[in-house]
Amino acid sequence: MQNNFYSVIGFIALIIHVIINFEFIGKPRINLSKANKAYQKYIYAVGTYYMADALWGIANNYHHIKLLYIDTVFYYIAAVFSVVFLCKYVVAYLMLENIPGKIFNFLGSLFCIGQIIALFINHFVHIFFWIDNNGVYHVYAFRYIVLTIQVILFFTVTLESFITTLKSSGAKKRRHMTICLFGFEMVVTAIVQT
Repeated sequence: MQNNFYSVIGFIALIIHVIINFEFIGKPRINLSKANKAYQKYIYAVGTYYMADALWGIANNYHHIKLLYIDTVFYYIAAVFSVVFLCKYVVAYLMLENIPGKIFNFLGSLFCIGQIIALFINHFVHIFFWIDNNGVYHVYAFRYIVLTIQVILFFTVTLESFITTLKSSGAKKRRHMTICLFGFEMVVTAIVQT
């Protein structure tokens, strides 16, 4: 029953996500600015994350170990792509064409490649996670390393967006502050999750 409730929450989050971002879903990329293209990729990654999270509860409810493992891999891939596309969105939206912007994009891509390699290795040697025959999920050290890197990446992007916000004024400053607050919230929730 608890796993069904877990899945229902995941599907509700997905529905709310689609409603909030409906104007970007399925919109032709040719009509979008660079920032909105990155945002569209971000919302697709987050939607995949919610879907994988919701399906995890169903697979767990039926004790389907292989499906749990596959779903968990997709969950982590969607999570890392959401981090990468969020960084790319913030860099594009705040027009950080400077060195920090290039560094954020590079580190986000490196983070993504590193996690995909780790998930591949995890299939042979458990460095990230594993699921036992009873369907119990176990975490290894690399999971905490990834979360730490994620927090650092969110924090530095948030700090850079805060600096950019201080230099702006009016409506622009309020929009930039929204990104700062969102980044701060991501840092806090990632720390709490860890």
